[in-house]
Amino acid sequence: MLETLALSNAQKRMLVAHASAPNLSLSVQQLADAAGYAEPNIVYSQYGKLGHSIADALGHQEIEHVWIRLIGVDGRAKTGEVTWELEPALARAMLRIG
Repeated sequence: MLETLALSNAQKRMLVAHASAPNLSLSVQQLADAAGYAEPNIVYSQYGKLGHSIADALGHQEIEHVWIRLIGVDGRAKTGEVTWELEPALARAMLRIG
């Protein structure tokens, strides 16, 4: 199923950076930098699209339609910067498939 998942190069770069990060956590700005985006807010739409693609590939029905939750959870650093912690199961799956 997931073999048919089409990722953009930017999404791949975000995921690789995220999976390589200490504690699987990066700021939105760090994710944007990894993808080559000038504006950090595009991270939300790109991870949302990726989450939706994963949900479709798995046949997952999300009641809230918050597809980004399949990628990870957000929080705030002490600096106030928004951070994302990659879902550990997704990081493990990425390692398995290379």
